[in-house]
Amino acid sequence: MVRNCKKKERDFRRISICELKRTDKICNKIKRLCEKL
Repeated sequence: MVRNCKKKERDFRRISICELKRTDKICNKIKRLCEKL
């Protein structure tokens, strides 16, 4: 679970989705999940 989360976070950083779409719900959900873990 933790690994999966970090991998997703890395993928988002790589393609800059979080920066391009700061209000994107999927991105925010993953970020929140990663912060909790």
